[in-house]
Amino acid sequence: MSPASTQTTAVTKQIEVIEFLSRELAMDKSKIWPSSRLRQDLRVDGADAMQLIEAFSVAFEVDTDDFRFTDYFGEKPQPQWVAYMLWIFGNGQPLKTLTVQNLIHAALLKKLL
Repeated sequence: MSPASTQTTAVTKQIEVIEFLSRELAMDKSKIWPSSRLRQDLRVDGADAMQLIEAFSVAFEVDTDDFRFTDYFGEKPQPQWVAYMLWIFGNGQPLKTLTVQNLIHAALLKKLL
């Protein structure tokens, strides 16, 4: 595949993922950027996050077997400030950040890690 066609594929996949998120989250596309963080910026957490990742996996035929949901969204839904306080006081590990760019990358590779 030539560099130009690889870039075209990446741009197309970016558009597709943003349109998918716009539909799933009932959010205007203009508010979703590759740098948008799912939990912090798009306010996706808990059961909604689990449903979104499952729908994403089906829509883009992405393998999520090695994706550790709890690393990004925690054991159970909790307000952002609670997660921060748990981290501050050493009762938990800080959650990893999942961005739209991570989803775009996963859609291209067909694997979410």
